Amino acid sequence: MNKIQIESYLLVTVQFLCAVFFFYFALSTPLSLLSVVLITVAIANALWSIFTMHFGNFTVQPIPKDEAKLIMTGPYRFTRHPMYGALLLAMLGIAISMDSWLGYTVWIILLINLYIKLRFEEKLLLEKFSEYKEYMKRTKKLLPFLW
Repeated sequence: MNKIQIESYLLVTVQFLCAVFFFYFALSTPLSLLSVVLITVAIANALWSIFTMHFGNFTVQPIPKDEAKLIMTGPYRFTRHPMYGALLLAMLGIAISMDSWLGYTVWIILLINLYIKLRFEEKLLLEKFSEYKEYMKRTKKLLPFLW
């Protein structure tokens, strides 16, 4: 296993540990209306993203598949990482319902981890796709119209 694969596995492991933490608490915490709305929007965005990219391109690893194609349609017209945005939105919904320092702390850890992961992934995408640099100029990272 090389350095890129090790870094990739570490980033995905932290991401999954944060998600497991939130799913555990989501099962035992009543969700507020705001949380339900955030989670619903996140699920819809995640499904839109997956169907747009097709299952053949989908991977949780930030390393692009050899046969991957650059997708710039659907939610990818607005943000380069709509799946990361969807995950952050859904987990924020759960953190809001938990309303504890622990929930918000784990959400911030997830945010930092996904930011590191997207920078790592973008470096690899720049190497793989010549048009990625231009795509970066016209789309936001995570949040349409903001960031």
